[in-house]
Amino acid sequence: MFGFSANYDNITRYYQEWPHAFGSSRKGLGALAPALNLCNLARGRIDAFIDCGSAMEGHAAGALIAAQAGGTVTNYDGTPWDHSSQGVVATNSQVRDLRMT
Repeated sequence: MFGFSANYDNITRYYQEWPHAFGSSRKGLGALAPALNLCNLARGRIDAFIDCGSAMEGHAAGALIAAQAGGTVTNYDGTPWDHSSQGVVATNSQVRDLRMT
């Protein structure tokens, strides 16, 4: 299962850029709070989280928690995570290689 931002304008973008995530996942969890999804990832409730538009205030604390729990956190474009960037992609220890098409 993976989480993604439930911002309606971004959902089409996710389907275009991450078709393998939507196609291979049994469930998707749309949520409005990136930090909550990242904490769910750290807890093991979801395997990955994708958000192209969250600001630092929305994902910084959750990204730290996910990383401390053994997850991998990167910027949306795949570069190493930087708290001042916009957007985030995170995976748990079971899913290490999640990339855009």
